[in-house]
Formats: sequence, C-alpha cells, structure tokens
Amino acid sequence: MQNGFKILTPRDMQHNLSKVSDMITTQPFIRWNNNIIDKVFLPFEREIIKKIPLIQEPLEDQLMWPYSKDGTYTVKTGYNVLKHWQDSTANGSTTNSHSHIWKKLWTLPTIPRNKTLLWRIYQQALPVRSALNKRGIQCTIVCPRCLHKEETINHVFMECHRAAKIWFGSKLGIRFDNNHRNFTDWLTHNIINLEKKDLSYIASIIYGIWYARNSQVFDNKDIDDRVVIDKALENMLEYQMSIKPEQTIQQNLSNNNQSRPNHRPSNRWTKPNQGTIKGNCDANLSVEGRWGLGVVFRDEDGEVLATATWELPGYNDPETAEACAIYHAIRLAADCCFQQVIIESDCTNIIRKINDPQIRARSYLGNYVWGINCNRGNFRICLFNHISRKANGVAHVLAKMAHSEPNRVWLEEAHPNIVPFLLRDLVH
Repeated sequence: MQNGFKILTPRDMQHNLSKVSDMITTQPFIRWNNNIIDKVFLPFEREIIKKIPLIQEPLEDQLMWPYSKDGTYTVKTGYNVLKHWQDSTANGSTTNSHSHIWKKLWTLPTIPRNKTLLWRIYQQALPVRSALNKRGIQCTIVCPRCLHKEETINHVFMECHRAAKIWFGSKLGIRFDNNHRNFTDWLTHNIINLEKKDLSYIASIIYGIWYARNSQVFDNKDIDDRVVIDKALENMLEYQMSIKPEQTIQQNLSNNNQSRPNHRPSNRWTKPNQGTIKGNCDANLSVEGRWGLGVVFRDEDGEVLATATWELPGYNDPETAEACAIYHAIRLAADCCFQQVIIESDCTNIIRKINDPQIRARSYLGNYVWGINCNRGNFRICLFNHISRKANGVAHVLAKMAHSEPNRVWLEEAHPNIVPFLLRDLVH
C-alpha cells in the first residue's frame, strides 16, 4: 500500500478481517465489498484498494514483487530498490563511496548466486548462528565446521581453520593474519583494488565455503576442503565458458535486428474473414484515477454487432488498462455467443504476453492475461493481433466516451459518436 506496501489504517477489532478475501464479495460477480472497505480503512487507502483490479476466473494466491513491471523478483530490481533506499537515507558522500563497489560487484563475470552471496555478506544479512541467536531463535552458536568458536560472518569466512585451509590451498594462497579483523572490510578492499577475474575466483571460493557450511548444517555432510577448492575453480571456468556463446548469439541477434526492416502494422482497419467476428478495444486514462474502456465487434461486412463502454477505478498504468480492455472484450464476446473471434489492440506488449504461454507475470497485468487465456476455451477460434493506433479509431473513441457514458452495451447499433469512424474504416 504505502510506505513499503503496509496498511496504515489502525486495526479495527469490530471487523474480523484476516484475509483479503474477506473484503471481496461474489454477488452478483467478484468485486470489492465497498461497504466493508469504507467502514474499515482510511479514505486514501480505500481508494487505493478499490483500484486493485479483480478478475472473475479462479486464481491461486501468488507472491508478487511490487518493484518490477511483471511482479517477478530479480537481483537487479532488488539492488535498485536497496540503492534507492540507500540514496534516500544516506548522505551524498556515503553514497558516492559505495557506488563504485556496487557497480563492480554486480558486473562481475561470475554465477549470479555468487554475487548475491557477496552482497548479503556486505549487508551483514547471512543467517549465521550468532545472528539467529540474537534474533531470538534458539540454536547453538558454535561453528558447525570446527565446533570450537562462535559462528559469525568473520569466523565462517576468515577465522575458522577449515576456511583458512581453503584460502591458503587455493591458487591465491591467501593467509589471514592479525591485521585482518573484519571480513567485510577485507572484501571491500579487494572489490575496489582487484581485477574482475581475480574477484570472480574469490567469489567462487566464498560460495564454496558457504556451501560446505550449509551441507554440514542441513545434510550432516562434511565436504573435504580440497573438494571445495577444486569445485570453486571448476564452477568459475564452466560459467565463463557458458557465457561466451551466449554473448555471440546476442551479438548475432543484434546484428540481424539492425539489418532487418521494420514491419509495422497497417494504418487501415481490415474486415475479418467470412464467419469471423473482429473486436477492437482500447483504454483511456484521461480522467485521473479512472480507466475508460471501449470495444467494438464487427462482422465480415463491417457491420456493427456490439459495442460497449466501461469506466473502472484504475491507476496510472496504460498497459494494465489495455489488458483490462481486452479482458472485458473477450468476456463480452463470450456473452454474445460468438464462436470465431479476432481481438485487436494497439498495445504490442499485451498481445505478445497473451500469445506467449511462457510469459506468466506475477502482477495485476499478469492476472488479466491469465483471465483472458482462461476465456479462450469459450470459442472455436480465438486469436489476438496487434493493430496500429490509427486503425483502432473506433475503439479509441469508445474508450474516451466511457467517461461520459460508462458501462453501456449497444447490440447491433452504432452510437452516433462512432459513425464517422466506422464509415472511414469501410471507405479506406
């Protein structure tokens, strides 16, 4: 919601709300229960909740990362969020002193898990036993590898004699002495001063030490120090070999894209084949906090079979609004008992997501794509195409009109406002 997506409204003990589903009603269709929301939440949070889109199809609960477009967590988006938080809380000098470290860390040619581990060490965010104990988790604080001293980040990677043997036995031949009191400081110094090739090897060794530690804790498996050293080098070399052909492929694709001519959609609306119904839809966000949606269905002669407008609470996300328009269009087509339909939109990304079953966004947009594909089974043929904005004029007018004439359906008749655009499509 706000401030880290937390609810700011004080808990109301009179209303026993423990799940989001407690705020949703299914009668006459799935929608937010405005009566409950208005009674429980502060005014500004009421409006935010009501703008969260709901679909009518069953959808399993899912984790959603709110800081990316598709709701999926990546190390890059996680880093960007942390960097933003750091920039907003730290002074300028502190931020500048760390910027070089972060940049070099995230561009290391090493396995992503290794970079993530280095970042967690740098943030003191590893679940070593001493840290768990301080957080109230009842566990022994003794190092599982040497069984002698308290397990801290310094001990795991620097002070433990098992770790010391691995560092010294590696090709770097590192030996820690009394001058090395803090592993994070040592790591920071190396990130600043060493070449990326050596840093990649250090990252692989660090991951090997942590992996051996976890194998001891969770599997009661003691991995020999020599195995850790050999595996670290093997993993580093395998990864570096694997990214070379990938870089070659990306370069070839880039070259092909530069030489390939752009195939843009036609600026003319075209009639569908005989027996097929074509639907065009669009979204309008000209009114703050509201989505205007419009759709028109026409047959092979260009005759209007159905038009509709909807106005819904919404937020400033054009792609999600376009997906919502397609979702309402396909449900209207099912209500009209059309059997063969083509639905067109001027939003390329949404059409691509709908047509690619491998794309499953963990977001409100992804929920609409899921709902759209769930409704495909209602038709004998159901296709989705991209159309240019100029060729989508009728739907554009309806979407804009939705703010003044919302939630209307016209069957086999054309609203006077769209008649000139219908005639233009037929003439051209």
